[in-house]
Amino acid sequence: MSKIDIFLNLEDLNNPKVEITELEYLKSVGSFLDIKKGIIYPALNNNKADMNNPISLKHDEVNSEWYNELSAVDMHKVNLVDINRL
Repeated sequence: MSKIDIFLNLEDLNNPKVEITELEYLKSVGSFLDIKKGIIYPALNNNKADMNNPISLKHDEVNSEWYNELSAVDMHKVNLVDINRL
């Protein structure tokens, strides 16, 4: 599995409100997944996550068409999210 780390500038590291996350890229749907939080972020044209537009798996904000487009590999990544634990 490939992991994308979000690197922050030094000012952000001193800000207690900023959290560093690891995201899994879901190639089949052009999105990033935060497995720990159950949040999907659309991928931007520059191959970075659009952190301003989070979509919650827990709150059922993802439509069925999105799930239907997932490859088997990407579906496995989504299934790693423990929604009951969030």
